[in-house]
Amino acid sequence: MNHVTLIGNLGRKPESKQTKNGKVVVNCSLATRERKDDVCWHNISAFDKTGEILQNYCEKGTKVAIEGRISNRSYEVNGEKRIWSEVIVNRVELLERRLDGPGSVRPANFENKQDDFEDDIPF
Repeated sequence: MNHVTLIGNLGRKPESKQTKNGKVVVNCSLATRERKDDVCWHNISAFDKTGEILQNYCEKGTKVAIEGRISNRSYEVNGEKRIWSEVIVNRVELLERRLDGPGSVRPANFENKQDDFEDDIPF
């Protein structure tokens, strides 16, 4: 079974690209950690609605939980074989509220004003 679940923060703003087949893919990186000084970086890619969620509601630093599968591709550069690993995301959950996106709610700004009638209070 090839299944991965990760919780972490996006390392960069999700970027949208088009594949050779005309399908839109959203790519970014995800930082996870086991201990304070032990950061592990993951390449992630998402398609369709999952990609749209990453593109429209996430930015660098957004905390997310993702589920997907690990994909490994190999290619050659100057005769040297290289392997590219990434997580193909099929589910994403936003773990924090974005304050400036669609459907977001900004907290009201309350000012500490003194009312004119405060001087009339006898105690």
